Amino acid sequence: MKVMLLPSIIIAVVSFTIFMVFSMLNYKRRYNVKYNLRNMFPYEFNYETTFKENLIGNIFLVATSVGLVLFYISFFQSMNNFGLPIVTLVAGILGSVLMPFIAFTPIKMIRMHLAVDVTFFLMTFLTFASYGLIMVSEYQVFMQTKSLVMAIVNFVFALGIFLILMNPKLTHWGDLEEVDNSDGTKYYKRPKYFVLAFSEWLIMFFMIASVILGLITFYLI
Repeated sequence: MKVMLLPSIIIAVVSFTIFMVFSMLNYKRRYNVKYNLRNMFPYEFNYETTFKENLIGNIFLVATSVGLVLFYISFFQSMNNFGLPIVTLVAGILGSVLMPFIAFTPIKMIRMHLAVDVTFFLMTFLTFASYGLIMVSEYQVFMQTKSLVMAIVNFVFALGIFLILMNPKLTHWGDLEEVDNSDGTKYYKRPKYFVLAFSEWLIMFFMIASVILGLITFYLI
């Protein structure tokens, strides 16, 4: 099933790119404000609107999820053993399926939104960590430099996700910045980096990075 890896990677990466481009353009058209990845949530592409208002973006976000799922199924079937790859398969598929829910679950549904976030973050962490361990196992058997390099890269991503999860600012994710007006009054605005929103985007990009690492492993090295 290695032959299915490249098509699934192309579907995931191209679909995610189209999702981002069309969603940001649609947001600018609707609100006349440039979308900011640093302090705006993915769900705000669909804020107070229907699925069809961002139809192209939403369809390609779902297509991204499909591409990711196909990749992890193909990845699992291309492995020679069924130990650690099972963890990568399960975590990768769960993370892939949850990815659209990040953009479809509004923050007003706070418990559900945070539950999706935590599960999505953990699944992405397990995906990179287990894949890194697979590459360590491959290196121990075949002593190939590429396996060691890919193990290190995956562990770096896993560490990055772990640091995001452990970020103490996440417990105060809703804090706003207080700004003084010239007349002595105050107002509140989002900080330059709204920690939960920015973290969601980082993990989504990490998921796309995981299939690119698969491309590097199976086709370029």
